[in-house]
Amino acid sequence: MDWLKERAKERTTWLGLATVLTGVGQLAKVEEAPLIADTVAQVGTVVTGGGWDLPTIATIILGAVITGMREKGRK
Repeated sequence: MDWLKERAKERTTWLGLATVLTGVGQLAKVEEAPLIADTVAQVGTVVTGGGWDLPTIATIILGAVITGMREKGRK
């Protein structure tokens, strides 16, 4: 886990991930791949620059929780 935390703090990790997404997007002919890759690179800039604050972390956690929730009435 510590290794992963340290890797997430390095900008090259995020740029590498963005590059991989671009390549996979080109292979799969996903038109949105460059936009997604650019977003990942921008997130990497924020993460490595210390742009994390409490509202940002709370928003990410809330989004993850909501994504995993089921709608009422569905089984």
